[in-house]
Amino acid sequence: MKRKALPIIVAALFALSATLFVVAFAPYLLALSRGGVEPTTQAAITAMEEPSPPPDLAYAYFLIAENLFEEADRADLDYLAADLDNVKFADTVRLVELLRQYCDDRGATLLLNDFYGLRDKGYISDRGSFMKDGKAGVLIFFGNRDPSAPSGIELNSNTLVAEASFFRAGLFGAGNGYTVEYTSNGWEITNVKPLWIS
Repeated sequence: MKRKALPIIVAALFALSATLFVVAFAPYLLALSRGGVEPTTQAAITAMEEPSPPPDLAYAYFLIAENLFEEADRADLDYLAADLDNVKFADTVRLVELLRQYCDDRGATLLLNDFYGLRDKGYISDRGSFMKDGKAGVLIFFGNRDPSAPSGIELNSNTLVAEASFFRAGLFGAGNGYTVEYTSNGWEITNVKPLWIS
């Protein structure tokens, strides 16, 4: 008699498990039958909240760098340095490719370092000028350099809002606020606001 009861017990447990599954997941099954499931996991919620970067956001950063190099009078510059530590949302490998091509087209050398790294390598003189072996250079950096302040870089929909600055010497530098928008023509700088100058 015990052998005959075993299949009945197994079948009853299976039916109970199936019923509990349907009850527990009924809202998801109903939503799925209507064409979608509400994401409820923290990862899904976070993914929904984070902005999806527009295509080739590195090019937006490049336009800012190009504008700063022009403002720093690139005509007499042999070194173009970029501190990319604060670049957000963008592919820095692509940005480096764009900067390298820009330098190659102008016969300049691209350096990827921050102020202290350049100083340690002898590119920033004791007098505070970006000069090595009689060759001048400029350093650009993105974002706010004050660690206690906001980053100075925001991405809203198809708009990059970023602070960026250049340094050539202690009394030769400037910082701007940039608005770069992704339009039907691609990335375009739509506003430049001077923030500081020395």
